Amino acid sequence: MATAKDIPSDLAIEIAANLKPGEFIAAARSFFNYVEEITKTTIGGDDVEWRVKVKDSSNVLAAMPMESVHSNTVNAICSRMTKNIGDLLEGNFIEDQVSESAFKSLKHLSELVRDGGDNPNTIKIWIKKKPLHLNREVAALIQEDWKTDYNDYGTVEGILQAIQDGKSLQIKVKDVLYKTAITCYLDDDLLGEALASFRKRVELSGLIHYRKNGAPISITVSAIDTLPNDDELPTAKDVLGIFKAAV
Repeated sequence: MATAKDIPSDLAIEIAANLKPGEFIAAARSFFNYVEEITKTTIGGDDVEWRVKVKDSSNVLAAMPMESVHSNTVNAICSRMTKNIGDLLEGNFIEDQVSESAFKSLKHLSELVRDGGDNPNTIKIWIKKKPLHLNREVAALIQEDWKTDYNDYGTVEGILQAIQDGKSLQIKVKDVLYKTAITCYLDDDLLGEALASFRKRVELSGLIHYRKNGAPISITVSAIDTLPNDDELPTAKDVLGIFKAAV
């Protein structure tokens, strides 16, 4: 069992020694995905790179920011993680600019925890040398909240930020109206339109997946409409002229 002096950075995970190899790898992957997701939603993530540090003769894996990352940035990320995990441990599901992928990573980590018995599996997230003990109630809380989500047909608008080619084609759309980017799923026949609209403002139509608080988190896209750029829209002076002409 690690102590504060065994933790080599502000962010680390301590994984139970008796996990199976596949479970250990899954835990490590989920932790670092969580760190990256919190980084993105806290400060954008573009200017922050993490490297892995393994504590010798231990089950501690640490996320180390590159030397160019300012300490204030790391502090902001640590604060967001502490609040997010702390809320869940207290039984409160509060999104507060935390992505679905981040919650999914915590859910996976919590599902690996096994309390009691001869071989308990414990997982601790160390933030600023202080441990947060995950438990299976965290996974249950996230799952229960997701059950209250709902779907409806509609549209979302924003800047098309990224395209990922996995089992399905994905795009992410970001707008100041949304706390986190909306994940968008589309079929192959829409790929050409998506590529043509990259980094442009778009309106996407389809089946939208909402959180119970009404926040959209994903959309299965059925149509893509590219909207005019800001410099193509009428200025305030133009609009005023239109009104004057109509009087």
